[in-house]
Amino acid sequence: ISVSDVTVLSAGDKGLSGGEASTVTVRRLTVRNATIGVASKDKSVVKVNSLKLSNTRVTAAAYQKKPEYGPATLEIAGLEVIGKEDIPYLIEKGSTITVNGSAASTKKKKKEALLIQRLKDGDKIS
Repeated sequence: ISVSDVTVLSAGDKGLSGGEASTVTVRRLTVRNATIGVASKDKSVVKVNSLKLSNTRVTAAAYQKKPEYGPATLEIAGLEVIGKEDIPYLIEKGSTITVNGSAASTKKKKKEALLIQRLKDGDKIS
C-alpha cells in the first residue's frame, strides 16, 4: 500500500502501523498525540519519507507479535520530532529500524523489552 500526505491527530495508540507481512510506503506523514508514531510488526516492511511527530511517547517500533510471522523492518527518511519523546525506538531482536540511512538503537533495553511485551500482549502503552 502507498500512502501520501496524511495527518493523524489524537490516534491514542499508533499513528501508522503495518502488520502481517505487508509492505507500506508513506510520503509526508504527520502524527500528533499518539503513543507510537509509526510501527512495523510481523514481517512487514514500512518505509516513511518525511515524518513529522509531535506529542508522541515513542517515535517508532519494530517487533514480531504473532509467531507465524517474522521480524519487522522500518525505514524512516526525513524525521522531525517536535518536543521530546520518552523513548525514541522500540526494537525487538531481529527487527530493524533505520533513520536517515543509519541503524537505530535502543538504550534502556530492559524497559523497552517490557514495553514490547505489552504490545505483543495487546496492551496499550501510555
